[in-house]
Amino acid sequence: MPRVKHLALPLAGLALLPGCFILFHDPEGGGGQSAGGTGGTISTSSSSSATAAQSSGSGSGSVSVGTGGNVGTAVQFDGATGIIGFPSTGAFTPTSGFTWELWFLADVIPNKSMIGLGATLFGVMDGAPCEDIYLGFGSEVSPQNELTFLVDGSGGCNFRDPDPVRFLPMGGFSSGWHHVAAVAEYQGTKQIQLYFDGSLVAAKDWTRTPVNRPTMAVTAGQWSDSVSSAAAFKGRIDELRIYGVALPQPAIADHYAMGAGTFGLGSDPNIVAGWHFDEGMGDMVLPFAGSGQGTMKLGVTWVPGIVMHP
Repeated sequence: MPRVKHLALPLAGLALLPGCFILFHDPEGGGGQSAGGTGGTISTSSSSSATAAQSSGSGSGSVSVGTGGNVGTAVQFDGATGIIGFPSTGAFTPTSGFTWELWFLADVIPNKSMIGLGATLFGVMDGAPCEDIYLGFGSEVSPQNELTFLVDGSGGCNFRDPDPVRFLPMGGFSSGWHHVAAVAEYQGTKQIQLYFDGSLVAAKDWTRTPVNRPTMAVTAGQWSDSVSSAAAFKGRIDELRIYGVALPQPAIADHYAMGAGTFGLGSDPNIVAGWHFDEGMGDMVLPFAGSGQGTMKLGVTWVPGIVMHP
C-alpha cells in the first residue's frame, strides 16, 4: 500500500500543467518531436547511489532478433484509467533475484523534481504497508521526473527502500522507444541495478531481506495494490519479460540489440514469464512464456509496437 497520504496526480491530470512535456510520435510508433522539453544523451543518475557503465559482450543467445519485417503490436495506456492487471503472484519477484525488462514509448513524462509517484510502468505491490517493488517514473521517495526502480525489503516500512536506484538523462528523456531493465541480485554481488537502452545507469548494494509473499498484486501502466491506484502512465509498452535470475549486463545489451529489440522465446533460459502484446484485438494479453494472462481495463488499446517477429 502507499506509504504517504498525498500522492502525485496521475499523468492525465498533469498533461496540461506547467512542468510537464508532451512527446508526439508518429502512428507507426517511431520517435517524434517534443514540445516543451528537450532530449539528451545518457548520463549518470542524479542519485547519489548510482553508477554508470557501458554494456559489452555477448548475452544468453536464446532470444531472436526479428528480421521478418513484421512489427507486432503493443499496448497503449491513456494516462487516466488504463491498466493491465495480472494474476496475483510472488513468482515475479523470486527471493534469489530477478530481472524485469520492457520497452516503453512515453507520450507524457513528468517534468517536475518534486518527490512523488509520477507514472507506473510495471509493479508488484503488497497489500501490506510498504513492501512494494516498482518500476516507473518517480516514487514515494524519489523525484517524479526520474526513472526509478524501488525495491522494498521484508518487514514493513522499517525496511523500505529510502534511496532507490534512479536515472535522469542530461536534458531529460528523448522521445521514441526506450528499453529498460530492472535487476535485483539478492545473492552474489547483492546489488539493485537499473539499465537504460542497454547500459547500466544506476546501481547500489542490497542489504535487506527480500519480500517473500505468495500473492502480490501485479500491474502494468498504473500503481495499484487492489486497494488504491495512482500514477497512471500515458504511452506504449511492448515486450515485457521477467527472468528468475539477475541477468548480466551482456545479456541485457543483447536484448536491447542496438535499439532494434529482440523477440523473446519460451525456451529462453531462466524466463519466468513474458508477453509480446501481439494479440492486436480483444482485452486479454497472453504470455508466450510461463503463466500470467493479463486483463486490459478501460483505457488500454492496441497500437503498433517496436519488436519485429523473427
